[in-house]
Amino acid sequence: MRVLFTTFAWPSHFYGMVPLAWAFQSAGHEVVVASQPQLAETIAGAGLHAAVVGHDPDMRAMMHQPQYQQVGDTLLDEAVGTLPPEVLPEAEKAKWLTMLWHTCQVAETMTDDLVDFVGDWRPDLIVRDPSTFGASVAARKHGVPDARVTLCPDVMGKAFDARAALGSPDLAGFFERHGLTVEDSWARWTVDQCPPALRLPTATERIPMRHVPYATGGTVPDWLLAPKSRPRICLTWGFTTELLRSEAIGVPQLLGALEGIDCEVVIPGGRGLPGMPADLPGTVRVLDYLPLTMLLPTCDALLHHGGGGSMLMAAAQGVPQLMFPQIIDQAVYAHQLARTGAGQVVDRSDTDPAALRRHVRRFLETGSYREAALRLQAEIAAQPAPAAVVDTLRSLVDRT
Repeated sequence: MRVLFTTFAWPSHFYGMVPLAWAFQSAGHEVVVASQPQLAETIAGAGLHAAVVGHDPDMRAMMHQPQYQQVGDTLLDEAVGTLPPEVLPEAEKAKWLTMLWHTCQVAETMTDDLVDFVGDWRPDLIVRDPSTFGASVAARKHGVPDARVTLCPDVMGKAFDARAALGSPDLAGFFERHGLTVEDSWARWTVDQCPPALRLPTATERIPMRHVPYATGGTVPDWLLAPKSRPRICLTWGFTTELLRSEAIGVPQLLGALEGIDCEVVIPGGRGLPGMPADLPGTVRVLDYLPLTMLLPTCDALLHHGGGGSMLMAAAQGVPQLMFPQIIDQAVYAHQLARTGAGQVVDRSDTDPAALRRHVRRFLETGSYREAALRLQAEIAAQPAPAAVVDTLRSLVDRT
């Protein structure tokens, strides 16, 4: 069977699909990953074949458009996953419309080439991340069955059907230009990597899959193998917030909140972050790169921005999480995790150093977070492995 994986050129979206792509490849299927030029080397580095389509989007320019910034200062409230669309505040609706606008802008940079590639290569199945709408266009144009793979709680699922409820003109127009309707944006199946405790309702048949963390390789440093003399905290801040550079809470503020707390802090990818203090205590390690898959199993906590990839990776390792969501969808992920008891959410407007220190200290001193994180880890491990999902999808494709 020929299987086409596709995502726009955002590494974390690709990383979330690698274990399933490997599983297809290991089972003897022919696998290609289609994306824009800047992701080609990353795809090849994962041992997969890359097909270059379209051109690279200017993500920084998109995320600094007025419609993006005007909704950037408020966060989705914690009930948004279950609230019906008609009762959502206008500010919340604006955020979802902005997210759909953004995904359509990105899709425009790759869709035409993707449609042509699917017509030439003729895959038997298309597997996409939830926001790569160009894959839906290509699938419908050529009659190819398709599956979407969740990388985090399914914010574009059934609970909040932004397409129908909000009538996004950007999304509707995107599909109409290709002779389709907005209903064509749904895939046939949803491969859901979230365990039941983190799931949001989805609009299509759900195929559960265990989240298998993926990161590019690295060399194990000696200090990571040595016994710890104090609790170890991983602090990571993500690519999205680096693009925005307008977050109210950042790494310098969090380092300040950790002062006086007996712990070791590791910041993978921290060199070059804006505002990083020049003089740091010996208990803080700022690194160029260290795979989270290598670091997190040794950590007692993860402090991060609420990104879906970081959240699921830490959950799979049984690590409690203190989250500071910064933009549109991160608050949904963070609040879903907080409901399990495996983490805590801090509003990004809470920037007072003393208040931040209280949040961090209380989080580190509360043992129930670790207990809940281990329960969530066991729930993730109980889901079907990617190899089992390959068999399921093949059977579904054979029946179409």
